[in-house]
Amino acid sequence: MTLKKTLVDAHVVIDVNMRWVDRRDMEYYAKRLESEARDIKDFVRDHKSMDINDVYVEREYEYVCEHCKFGYREEPERPECCNDALREWATHEELVLWGYEEA
Repeated sequence: MTLKKTLVDAHVVIDVNMRWVDRRDMEYYAKRLESEARDIKDFVRDHKSMDINDVYVEREYEYVCEHCKFGYREEPERPECCNDALREWATHEELVLWGYEEA
């Protein structure tokens, strides 16, 4: 097995009640999120009342090659990140075609 599902990051996500925002304008959406983040920081500092939908931990996983440590967000059908992974997952015919083995 070349790929191993590995936890690569974990962070807290706060889901705030934001009025409808058009996500087609990503710059405006980013500015609104920055504004909401400032409000949350002020809330924590001042203990104000604020409507928060949820606070949860989000874990990010990658499928990491055990040979070269390259990470894939989604599990590939077969890794092609390094020679060792190719050798492990390729068929004999493919290895001959690529010049790794002789027929």
